Amino acid sequence: MINSGCLRERRPARRRCARGDELLAQDSRGRRLVMFGGDEVSAIVMDLGSSATKSGYAGEDCPKFVIPSSVGITAGEESAAQEGPPKRTFHVGTNALSVPRAGMTVDGALRDGIVHDWDAAEALMEHSLKNCLGCDPTDHPLLMAEPSFNPTANRLKLTEIAFEKFNVPALFLSKNAVLAGTAEP
Repeated sequence: MINSGCLRERRPARRRCARGDELLAQDSRGRRLVMFGGDEVSAIVMDLGSSATKSGYAGEDCPKFVIPSSVGITAGEESAAQEGPPKRTFHVGTNALSVPRAGMTVDGALRDGIVHDWDAAEALMEHSLKNCLGCDPTDHPLLMAEPSFNPTANRLKLTEIAFEKFNVPALFLSKNAVLAGTAEP
């Protein structure tokens, strides 16, 4: 007869669940355990790139969402009668860009990694935070990647948008080169 107490138990099987910061596991008795990675901060990491915008939670191996940085822009018909700058509507994401609309132009918010259209960049950030990740940005700190040659005025504008529009509790801007150098293989 084999003594089951002497048998070595296997490590719990882990799999990802809907939230990025939780891992579900089962112990040897079949009980479900919830383990949190890191210090349970669940910071959001976002990289606005010239061709793609990547967003996800800190501590994960890869971004949860990668969407094109191209934005569909339509000017409303009522804006033609208004004086001043026209009110623009932004269509963000692969599905929104694939629908043909009258008068829609597709343009990028960034050129060579530098933001040139702040309204479009704000629409990209809002879509990433609220529609893709489905989170309330007031509950999560935000880590933003930026190019090494990003001007100081752009850093200030990005900080203003993060704190005033999205009300993030904390913001950290880091250079792409530093993030690539400290990434785990």
